[in-house]
Amino acid sequence: MPAPVSNTNGLCNGEAKEARHFVFRNLHYLPIAAFVSSLLAMFVPYAISVYLGDTPAILPFISDAGGDPPQSIVFGLFLAATSFVAVIGMYMKYLMVRQQNRHIRDHRVDTVNRWSCIAGLIVCLGGLIVSLSPTGHLRKDCTWYWPMFVPHVIGAVMIFGVGYTATLLHLYLHYLTDARWKTSPLFYTRALLSLVGITAMIITGLNWLMFDISLMTPPSGRGKVYPQGMLSAVAAEWLMAFIFQSYVLTYIPDFRKATFVLDVNLNGVGEKKE
Repeated sequence: MPAPVSNTNGLCNGEAKEARHFVFRNLHYLPIAAFVSSLLAMFVPYAISVYLGDTPAILPFISDAGGDPPQSIVFGLFLAATSFVAVIGMYMKYLMVRQQNRHIRDHRVDTVNRWSCIAGLIVCLGGLIVSLSPTGHLRKDCTWYWPMFVPHVIGAVMIFGVGYTATLLHLYLHYLTDARWKTSPLFYTRALLSLVGITAMIITGLNWLMFDISLMTPPSGRGKVYPQGMLSAVAAEWLMAFIFQSYVLTYIPDFRKATFVLDVNLNGVGEKKE
């Protein structure tokens, strides 16, 4: 929680003007909040969709579980909340690295930090796009709804395609900014998560490219069903998403050590013009 501190910051037209400083600590709750919110975006719609019979209980696609109302509302709400928290967290991480590099002035750190921040913002935008276009592979009447499905896929590519690129950029940042990276468990944890997540993403993408999607059309009036050959793609998608969420937790040590001070200067605010 921020701790406000007030002080007088000079005189203006004979009147004391107040400046207020807000100190933000315990920032490690930000990645935890993003992780919990993203889990809720996956598992609450899944529970509802299974209860209503919209998807099978064993490994439906995440977008299918959250694609039909009413669970699509929950899916969009929690995913949008995750994106909002992530925007704040990504910019804070950018400022942390920038502050850490202020004395060394390694241009590689500045460049990679800038690109990782841009990639993070693209991921957050992708999350908002998906939250605004929640849809499964087919509607309940067994037809494709392209106006929703296309932006949904684009948003998913922004989340995971750009997202795993961002994980590699942050891994490289760790290498550049930590002289003890060779003995850092955090570095190897991030490397392992990136490797497993990217592998799962490739498996998911290849299955969609090679599999005959006409076999996914369910009988009219029934919930979504999956041919046996799609099980590996569905499992890989859940693994890809969970690994990406888990990677967020690796930022906890970075945020725990950081303190942000917001300086709100009220000079000139509320002055009357003569």
